[in-house]
Amino acid sequence: MTKKLGDKNKINAITETTRSINNETKLLLAVKSGGRCEFFGCNDYLFSDKITKKNIKWGEFAHIYAFKEDGPRGNKKLRPDNINDVDNLMLLCPSCHTKIDKMKNLPFYTVEILRKQKKEHEDRIKLVSGFKNTNKTKALGMSVSIENEAICVSEDEITEALMAESRYQYQEKPNMIDFSNVPSENTQLYWKSKCKDINIMTEKFYEQLKRDGLEHVSVFAIGPIPLLVYLGSKLENKIKTQLFQRHRDSESWKWNDGVGKVGYKLNIINGKDKSKVALVLSLSGKIHQAHLPKKIDGGFYVYEITLDNQEPNFYFLKSKDDLDRFGHIYSKTLSEIRNGHPKLKEIHLFSAIPAPIAVVCGRALNRKADTSFKIYNPTNGAQFKYALKIN
Repeated sequence: MTKKLGDKNKINAITETTRSINNETKLLLAVKSGGRCEFFGCNDYLFSDKITKKNIKWGEFAHIYAFKEDGPRGNKKLRPDNINDVDNLMLLCPSCHTKIDKMKNLPFYTVEILRKQKKEHEDRIKLVSGFKNTNKTKALGMSVSIENEAICVSEDEITEALMAESRYQYQEKPNMIDFSNVPSENTQLYWKSKCKDINIMTEKFYEQLKRDGLEHVSVFAIGPIPLLVYLGSKLENKIKTQLFQRHRDSESWKWNDGVGKVGYKLNIINGKDKSKVALVLSLSGKIHQAHLPKKIDGGFYVYEITLDNQEPNFYFLKSKDDLDRFGHIYSKTLSEIRNGHPKLKEIHLFSAIPAPIAVVCGRALNRKADTSFKIYNPTNGAQFKYALKIN
């Protein structure tokens, strides 16, 4: 609002800006912010009481450039003409409002930082509120303890990755298969116990999925290769499913955009006995003959899938396209094995692969046409030890 002052002849009229923010601007900011605190990391909902849950407006309208020139971030050359414009305002909780305006914090909470936080928050609200009903997904996660270290999948990481795919969780929390509190062991008892738990959890998961009428699943899984392959074998092929990868370099679950750059190739070492086949996946690291059990001898036909345009490494898997391309060569290889070894009873699988590729290995199996898979797990000495059988 403005108040005009002047002399009797209305010469040299002066416009005085007041602290009062008009209702239209307040409403616009409330909508753009989604009614939540725009300060990074807070996101508190500002239109209900946390304790009583009753509707109440407790947010505050904070100025980026201060209302007065001697206020926080006020004495700047780029100070806007309309200090109460929505672009110069943030909806904040009282605590965050006090924080950004304290003199000792001003070197940290600059105009540039606050504008960046405001834009990121409002862009996120616009994205999320634009999701349609078809963007719903049901998230399934698996976390474990590896070498006595709990490896968990956080809800915030899942939300961030799903938003990048223009999806949102049907439920507030993901369904988790959580083995992080149990030390992992390379023993038959451990593998059988965890496979049984996966059976129970996935059966319950799909019962809920069908009951709720959902048609999309998002999988965030970390764990030893045998359990990841087993989990993949329990994922239904008739339900559209997207797998996610936790990238070592960025520590994020978000896929990179665009077409992948990874190529794969198949190498075949002919053996003497067509009833013996080993499938070796040298992707995250090179698997040598010396790493395999002694029984994988010259009688075995060895099929190896490896990278075509680079040495095996931990960082090759960047995009969904890279993952899909592996799925194609893997399915083609299984078909080739099936056709070339009609009397085959089992395939011995040895792998150095990222988690989502392990899940693909299990999910791609044809439960009616493919033979059994014996899955091996690497030991501390890079040797492989039998873990479990699937299919």
